[in-house]
Amino acid sequence: MPGTKRTPIHRINRGLSWSARERFRHILMAQLEWGFRPAAWWDFDAPIRRPRDHDYDEAALWEAGLLTPEERTQLEARWRQHFNDANEPDWVGYCIGHAKPGDTFATWLHGDEGRRAHYKWAGLPRPLIKKWTAEHKRRVKRRSKTIRQLAESAQEPTVEPAPQPKPAPPEAQPERPPSPPLIG
Repeated sequence: MPGTKRTPIHRINRGLSWSARERFRHILMAQLEWGFRPAAWWDFDAPIRRPRDHDYDEAALWEAGLLTPEERTQLEARWRQHFNDANEPDWVGYCIGHAKPGDTFATWLHGDEGRRAHYKWAGLPRPLIKKWTAEHKRRVKRRSKTIRQLAESAQEPTVEPAPQPKPAPPEAQPERPPSPPLIG
């Protein structure tokens, strides 16, 4: 992607030269984590605007199709894990810390409100949330239907089989005389 010659106002006084950035861009980009782009990339090279919420940077890149296939695979796996964690039946909730100044206890969000906060913190893209939520609801509905069917089949009267004759006792073994007490 060709760069531009623009210089953002907030970068002018920082000594960031265009030529230095161009010389070392390939080295810098090779050392980045999946889905992360440095501020200079967002300022000079990005074809989209940087989201106001920096937790959503990776999702914005995903939605715009600017990730490499490896980055996309790694991020989707991480996001899926966060989604699955928040949808576990024993999920505790999302901690927002102290809700008011002076609180001496942590405040936790539970249910849908907690899930939304967790998804925002994890930076999940909205299209993936919609897709995975629909899949999750179908799975839960199918699971509850199966459980209901099993419960109904357990309540149906069953025909007990005819009693089987008891097997003959094994041959009696001769009794042994008691052993003498140990002296010791």
